[in-house]
Amino acid sequence: MDNISITGVVLFIIATVFSLGATALWPMTKGFTKLVPTVLSLLMQVVCLILMNRIVYSGVELSFLIPLNGAFSPLVMIFVGVFLYKEKASFGKIALLTASCVLIGCANFL
Repeated sequence: MDNISITGVVLFIIATVFSLGATALWPMTKGFTKLVPTVLSLLMQVVCLILMNRIVYSGVELSFLIPLNGAFSPLVMIFVGVFLYKEKASFGKIALLTASCVLIGCANFL
């Protein structure tokens, strides 16, 4: 984690936004049968992979990035599902999923 730069942080944030956007589009693709959302989702995922590759190439360790992304991304997607796609979720379910994401994030720093 010592060699992470401001550029690396910005690229990571942009890559994560692209990844979350691509995943959030999946219901709109109707099983990848709708052309525009499918192409948009795939392009966003490709951009994410290119940016993550550049971050790793710059020297940032995967052991730092992957757990951080693994904690943050599901947490955001929970709220995308509940608020954007109006999925039903009880308070208990959201609390347990949120606690799991927080624990994954905390484990990253041990």
